[in-house]
Amino acid sequence: MNIKQQGLSLMISVTSFFYSNVFATTPVATAEAPKLQASTQIIAQQSNSFIERTWQAQDKYRIKISQNNGVYDGTIVWVAPGTETKDVKNPDENLRSRDLVGVAMLKGFTYNPDKKQLTGGSIYVPNAGKTMKAKLSIANENELKVQVSMGLFSKTMTLKAVE
Repeated sequence: MNIKQQGLSLMISVTSFFYSNVFATTPVATAEAPKLQASTQIIAQQSNSFIERTWQAQDKYRIKISQNNGVYDGTIVWVAPGTETKDVKNPDENLRSRDLVGVAMLKGFTYNPDKKQLTGGSIYVPNAGKTMKAKLSIANENELKVQVSMGLFSKTMTLKAVE
């Protein structure tokens, strides 16, 4: 459960407690609170659940984005034919022989529903062997814009939904 869901859950619990102790004469309100809490959590999750799927990056990689405790990460699940399949540009010589499939390309993003962005994370760029700060903006349900920060400069690329 992410922080927003926890806050919403706490707000529902406090409201239910207040209602049952001040206004209600029977414990019916407290019996309904878990149902209300569960339905509110489902609605909150549906608003950004489309992010958790496979995305195509630069016609070279497919990245499976998943969420765990409100943090989004993306793992390379496919490399295009003709593209280097090993992590040969990695600055750590011990990792240069590893397969790119299975490598975390996106790490540590949290969803901001007000801005429709995933922020606070980083992207590993295998072509350069570098990890850089990034943010993902939701263009629509089938496109994410990835803005990569490189010092004073930034570059934007588009991820397109595969599934």
